[in-house]
Amino acid sequence: MEQAKSTHGSPWPELEWAQWNKTADTLHMWTQIVGKTRLALSPMQAHWWNIPLYVSARGLSTSAMPCGEELLEVEFDFVSHDLRFRLSDGASLSTPLRSQSVAEFYRQYQRSLTALGLSVKDSSSSCRGEGSDSVRRRHRTYDL
Repeated sequence: MEQAKSTHGSPWPELEWAQWNKTADTLHMWTQIVGKTRLALSPMQAHWWNIPLYVSARGLSTSAMPCGEELLEVEFDFVSHDLRFRLSDGASLSTPLRSQSVAEFYRQYQRSLTALGLSVKDSSSSCRGEGSDSVRRRHRTYDL
């Protein structure tokens, strides 16, 4: 498979900030929602080292987090434009990344966790307090 190269010779695409800044703002809010799950499931470490999202081959990943008797991984797949949920028992679920409000992304995220039989304590209550309703409705751009 041949990899497409950008016009400047790098395998990384050029991102024109003026065209991409609304998507970046929306992704920032979405990653905070996923980060709240990582915060709830990961043992506390100094300097909050337990809660970053890691660069993966396809986007950003929580890496494996203990969740009950299983391990849960959530990945923003920017190649296929999906949010992927994977459990150590083999169960998985994927939801498309699309232009939607932060509030709708949050509802879909919670539905996905529920569909996998997961309940993440404190993730829902802490996310509801993030920002005003106008902020949660304003950030809705996800350009492919």
